[in-house]
Amino acid sequence: MSLVSLYDAASLWMTPSGAEDGKLFSELPTDGSGDFTFSRGSNLAATRVGPTGLIEKGRENFILQSNNFDTLPWYNALGSGSSITSGHTGYDGSNDAWLISKTSEGGQIYQNQSYSGLSTYSVYAKPSASNWMLLVVSTSTEFQYAYFDISNGSTGTNDFLIDVSITDVGNGWYRCSVVTSGNNITRLRIYPAQGNNNVTGTGSIYIQDSQLELGLAATDYIESGATTGKAGLLEDEPRLDYSGGATCPSLLLEPSRTNLVTQSEYWNDWQQVRASISFNQATSPEGLQNASLFVDSADNNTHLAQAIYNTSSGTTPVVWSLFAKKQSNRYISLRLQDDAANTSGNTNYIVANYDLESGVVSDTLESGSPTNASADIEDYGNGWYRLIISMTKKSGITRTDTQVRLCKDGTAKTGESFTGTGNDGNYIYGHQLEEGSYATSYIPTYGVSQTRLDDSFQNDINTSTLGAAGQGTWFVELQKLGDDLNEALYLAPTTSNTQQIRVHFDASNARFRDAVNGYATIGSGVNVKTSMTKMVLSIDTTSGIAKVYANGSQVGSNYTLQANPFEFSRIVAEGKGFILKQSLFFPTALSDAECIKLTTL
Repeated sequence: MSLVSLYDAASLWMTPSGAEDGKLFSELPTDGSGDFTFSRGSNLAATRVGPTGLIEKGRENFILQSNNFDTLPWYNALGSGSSITSGHTGYDGSNDAWLISKTSEGGQIYQNQSYSGLSTYSVYAKPSASNWMLLVVSTSTEFQYAYFDISNGSTGTNDFLIDVSITDVGNGWYRCSVVTSGNNITRLRIYPAQGNNNVTGTGSIYIQDSQLELGLAATDYIESGATTGKAGLLEDEPRLDYSGGATCPSLLLEPSRTNLVTQSEYWNDWQQVRASISFNQATSPEGLQNASLFVDSADNNTHLAQAIYNTSSGTTPVVWSLFAKKQSNRYISLRLQDDAANTSGNTNYIVANYDLESGVVSDTLESGSPTNASADIEDYGNGWYRLIISMTKKSGITRTDTQVRLCKDGTAKTGESFTGTGNDGNYIYGHQLEEGSYATSYIPTYGVSQTRLDDSFQNDINTSTLGAAGQGTWFVELQKLGDDLNEALYLAPTTSNTQQIRVHFDASNARFRDAVNGYATIGSGVNVKTSMTKMVLSIDTTSGIAKVYANGSQVGSNYTLQANPFEFSRIVAEGKGFILKQSLFFPTALSDAECIKLTTL
């Protein structure tokens, strides 16, 4: 039987080619009965690498009625004789723009907010009787504002803001954006203005599509109504991941992790020593102008930035990661250390130097006695690399010291001194400190630490629907992430966990296990950490014999199942750190030759 014919013989076939929020589609059955319910959590903390090779986040527009400016919770503070009219030609060719007119000084529209977080406020605007617009973010302590000349695409006076930008979108329209630290935002305002620092008199402007979102840059507009608008990777959406330049996605299934960094893209809480960090200087791995530039001073000394974070007190493995790209410097260095503040004389740390031209870890240095210390680098395309450094903390240490250092060569040192130029350095983006033995996908944060809950899916399907009666063949193609030991995939009855067959991860290996027989191993373990691996479990109901095949050959001896006939009614997966390429179930025990063909790489 050809491989195509084998696939046609399957009664359930899941390959990650289609998904929506809360659902993972199966190729077979075609009536939808084989689709899997998917869950991860109640926030937008997860990310994936999308089909364009860029990091994709979940996004949310916190403004309500984002393009209905005559509707609550928008308020008109324009004075008598003023008007807000709809139906005007917009930047996108629609008739969705609004004319905002005022007859007295200070005329405006506004929306009250109760929100905190590093964020970007943006509005599309075009001149009418006025050539200027004023955007204001009111907080509990500050009046943050910026003036925009929407006749020529320039900016005027601004105060208390992280960044201000204006972008020409054609047909006389501009997208005007301000970036705010977002501490206790109470009100968002839009004013027609008569000039820079001038909101006197009368005037009017066209506006369209307002947005308030987390992060340092405005993203594609998201329509909202009575509730916030959401786009991108949603809370319970399966992560079809295209990492490594893949043309076909795999399903990313990760355990719950917390990014202990509270500002993963904004470096205001970092101590900058003979170095400076400027925001929004380059295009980041997510394709936005929100990467920062880290450059040296002109001093002859070390040049670094440093931050210390609270971590668990036990002997916990921690891993720190940072995205970096060459500006002028070929090399950059990371240092991870047990914080010395709680233990006198503690000097355990690892330093790693990274070559941003060759994409390799050029050198490492360990001091003291750090355990499980390691460094790695991952290519994210367009000159960007994810730099990873990890170690196991000493017991009793409750803080972790992280440093990023500018360097001129690829040799790791406790501190490289050189005379800087004041202009040379590296682009940086998105750093993450997490407790665990390996780096998981990026978790963005904008003022508080964020937890991404574990990925899981389940399919409740009747055995008879699959045409099986205590027999069948289960095929999985997967790759393990990290060294965690756990149960990952289950064939199980609906009401009992005792009669199960599980895919169990053991260090670098995967093995099928028989839950009825005390989780005894069926066949032998297979290395699934180094590359994508194909595994098959074939069950013959007549003999009660189970066989395991992997990568084109049988592994281990035939095994007699303790429960015969074996019955199951659901397939379950938990986010225990692996990538799943596909899973199939056949209603019969395939032959040795068919199992070998199915698993041959």
